[in-house]
Amino acid sequence: MNCANLVSFLLFALICFPSEAGPGRDAFDQYVSGFATLKANFIQIVHGDGDPEILEGKVYFSRPDQFRWDYSLPYRQSIISNGEELWIYEQDLDQVTHGTVNNSPENTPMLLLGSSENVALYFDLEELGRHSEFDWLSLAPKQSESQYDDIRLGFDAEGLRIMELQDKLGQTTRMQFSEEERDPVLPSGLFEFKPPPGVDVVEAFFGE
Repeated sequence: MNCANLVSFLLFALICFPSEAGPGRDAFDQYVSGFATLKANFIQIVHGDGDPEILEGKVYFSRPDQFRWDYSLPYRQSIISNGEELWIYEQDLDQVTHGTVNNSPENTPMLLLGSSENVALYFDLEELGRHSEFDWLSLAPKQSESQYDDIRLGFDAEGLRIMELQDKLGQTTRMQFSEEERDPVLPSGLFEFKPPPGVDVVEAFFGE
C-alpha cells in the first residue's frame, strides 16, 4: 500500500457518520468532533511478504480538507493537500507528483474530513469490544471494488491511538499515533506547496 493511498483512507476515517452507538463508536464521535486543527507523531508499520517496513513522521490536519504528512524515516516524503490540490514530494528522489482530487468517497476519500457526506453508505461499522487497553471499531467497505478488506480503529481515553488496514493483497498497515496536540496554531502556508527548482513534476489524478 503506497503512502498516498493510505493517507486517502486515513482522512476518510476521520468523518462523523451515523451508526449504532457503542464504546468504539462513541470514542470515534468524540475524537472527530474534538478538534479543528491537529498535529501528532506517527509510526507506520507495513507487514507484507518480507520484513516489516517501518516509517516515521509527523501529521497535521486542518478541518476541513487540509492535511500534511511529513515522513522522515527511513526516507523523506511529504504528502500535502489544501483541499483542492494534492502534492507528493519525494525529497530523496527530487520528484513531485501533483494532481487534483476527486471528492467522491467511492474514489478518493482524501477530502472528506468534516464532510456532510453520509459515508455509512460505503462502510459497515462493527463494535469489536475492548482489547489490549483499546476500544476497537471495525469499518468494512460495502463495495467489493475497495482496496481494503478491513479497517480497525483503536481508541483510548485520549483519542485515536492505532489504525490497522488490511488490503486485498494481504498486506497489513498499522499506524500508531503519539504526542498529539489538538487545536495548535499551525504555520501559515503549511498546506500549500511550491515545487523546488530542478525537481521533476509528474501530473496525476488521485481518484481512480
